[in-house]
Amino acid sequence: MEKQAAIIIMEVSMGVSVGVRWLNIEKQRGSDFRAR
Repeated sequence: MEKQAAIIIMEVSMGVSVGVRWLNIEKQRGSDFRAR
């Protein structure tokens, strides 16, 4: 059980970091569109 929980926590934290990176890229893209 503990091993499974650790794997789930690792996957969730990875997904969060990927989502944050994607949001930052989208934010930069949106500001680029607004600048033009």
